[in-house]
Amino acid sequence: MSTLKTGALRGTSGTADSVQLHASNQSVTFPGEVNITTKKLVCPGTIIQVVSTTTGSGATITASGVQDTGLSLAITPATGNKVLVQISTHVGMDQPTASNNTTMFSHLYIYRGSGGSGTELMASRIGGTWGGDSSTSGCDNFYASYPLSVLDASPGGDGSTAITYSIYTARDGSNPPTSMYFNNSGETTITLMEVAA
Repeated sequence: MSTLKTGALRGTSGTADSVQLHASNQSVTFPGEVNITTKKLVCPGTIIQVVSTTTGSGATITASGVQDTGLSLAITPATGNKVLVQISTHVGMDQPTASNNTTMFSHLYIYRGSGGSGTELMASRIGGTWGGDSSTSGCDNFYASYPLSVLDASPGGDGSTAITYSIYTARDGSNPPTSMYFNNSGETTITLMEVAA
């Protein structure tokens, strides 16, 4: 193998070196601005793609078991890369028959996949104990915004196939909410970031 030895590279019409090569520590210096026009220069951990959506479209969940809210977003990561999922969703719950010291919870999940199938990536429990006095019943219009975040280390991307991330939910507690409302008086934002492996 032949070796080309030089200390700098300069364009044919240039007046200064474009690239400087340092033999002492085998480093390279670019004195001027570096423009990468057709390919991406990435290092491990670099965010190389971001997709995001904000929607006020709602969903009402009354069925039992884990349910797909219909809130989702897709990204197309390259082979071996990871996906950071960040979600802020607005959730409401009500239970007309709730009484003092009744627990009313709901679960929020991030799934890879949608339409009733997929892989659960994380779960979060929201809600608490309804602490009204003994003469009070019913817990209506309990609304709040909740953040969810997870790093999907193995999304299985191939650079051409879109991968969907979805919000699932399930009702829970000693007197679970009869209904759950998504975006009834707020919005959901889903942000997906491709992270270089």
